[in-house]
Amino acid sequence: MRLENLRKILADPDVAIDLGTANTRLYVLDRGIVADEPTIVRTRSEQPVPGQADDFVAPLKGGVVRDVDATAYLLRQMLKRARRFGLIGSRALVCAPSGVTSGERANLLEAVRRSGVAAVKLVPEPLASAVGAGLDISLPYAQLIVDIGDGLTDVAVIRSHRLILARGMRSACGDLRSAVQRTVARRSNLFLHQREAERLVQESGAGTVMKADQCLPVLGIDRQGCEMSVELSGQEISDAVNPVIAEIVKVIREAVLGLPPDLSVEVMESGICLTGGGACLRGIDSLIASATSIDVKVAADPLHATINGASQMLAASAQGFWEPSGL
Repeated sequence: MRLENLRKILADPDVAIDLGTANTRLYVLDRGIVADEPTIVRTRSEQPVPGQADDFVAPLKGGVVRDVDATAYLLRQMLKRARRFGLIGSRALVCAPSGVTSGERANLLEAVRRSGVAAVKLVPEPLASAVGAGLDISLPYAQLIVDIGDGLTDVAVIRSHRLILARGMRSACGDLRSAVQRTVARRSNLFLHQREAERLVQESGAGTVMKADQCLPVLGIDRQGCEMSVELSGQEISDAVNPVIAEIVKVIREAVLGLPPDLSVEVMESGICLTGGGACLRGIDSLIASATSIDVKVAADPLHATINGASQMLAASAQGFWEPSGL
């Protein structure tokens, strides 16, 4: 207890980090979320600065760290907001996706450590998402959560505080945008900004939300760098996104069908909970429910389920939660 009291005086506050492919969120204990920004680092200047820019590097791909140095820099800038002139750095609870290799997990740990924290604790991302979605993870029966992020889709079964099944796939929301961008490039020889691609994905939804003959204006950039507007039909957008959606739904269905009989019965009763940006896609819940014959509910705040859950886990953690070297 004395050691912990001393730490409160000398150290920066504990933090929770949701390091996502598209956005990174930082929660500071007793202060709330202090950062919710795109996971990009500007490369135009000699000293890279996190933020929107034409020249930037995206340090994560497919839900995992691919550039350790850029990721560490991004986190270092965000962690400055948690500083209170402590002599010891913050301890960080970091959400780690399932289905990653040992090397990818090592890159995540290395990037976080290089950011200047005093200790790192990894927690499974689906577990944090479940807590943030309002599930009672202490229950002794199986609950299934599907976290559709920007670079990774996590399918996990939780029972009694534990992940008893976890399956990750590298098809997610980013692939939906890329599919629309490729369609526009082939059809009109235009580059489509990610924000515009995201708008079209949301307009299309999952399944048959859009009418095939409905047309949407699309603002792209030609090879000379000039803006140009074209029209894209609902059928063209659906043809672009539906194969990716079908792949995501297939993985969820296969995970459900592969459950042992006892878990299958419990999941049938508890249903499927959707989190992540993909949960905001219109019609995706109905599509998954139809494919699995299981009720599907979308979390109240799917975009922030992971960081909300991580913040709750951080606040509830006991002293023994941290590594002994974490003072």
